Amino acid sequence: MIAVYVILAPGTMGAELALATKGGETLLAHHVQAAQLARLAGPLCVISESEAELKTVHEGFPLEWLHDRLSAPTAWSATRVGLAAVPPGNAALLTPVDALPPRIDTFDLLAEALEHLPEKQIGLRPRMRGKDTFPVILLPQAVSEILAGREDGNLKEWLARASTDGRLLSVDVDDDNVLSGELKGPDMSA
Repeated sequence: MIAVYVILAPGTMGAELALATKGGETLLAHHVQAAQLARLAGPLCVISESEAELKTVHEGFPLEWLHDRLSAPTAWSATRVGLAAVPPGNAALLTPVDALPPRIDTFDLLAEALEHLPEKQIGLRPRMRGKDTFPVILLPQAVSEILAGREDGNLKEWLARASTDGRLLSVDVDDDNVLSGELKGPDMSA
């Protein structure tokens, strides 16, 4: 099974977040590098059609652009656009662009946990300092479930429900396994 790296950057705010810098590189560039280091397929980046600057800044990056055609895209609509591009039978590693990617040792930890998932579970996500975070790894069953679900759903609600139902495993990761520091750009806490 192949995992496809899917980055969510819908709407104007998503583009602004993707262009925010950390360590002299855009957040989107950090995700592309993480996908390459982890040897994941993709990456795919879901944006609004009108975000030409984002494409210009990242011209030449090994990245496939997907367009959320809604006039007011949401995390849910972007998720569905991104997951629709994941080849059937493959897992998706899903993350909003403003969630800094973990270091490679965390990807390795998540891959190892994925190999030992109990049958009823459809995905996993890292837990840092007692809080569930990103990237979320969705098995093919979860990808299919989201795509077959309501078009007006909510990503946070779907993740919470899957966790409550015991179908989404949380894996504790070391705080030192993620990039840290202050970001330059829009407020990342919103």
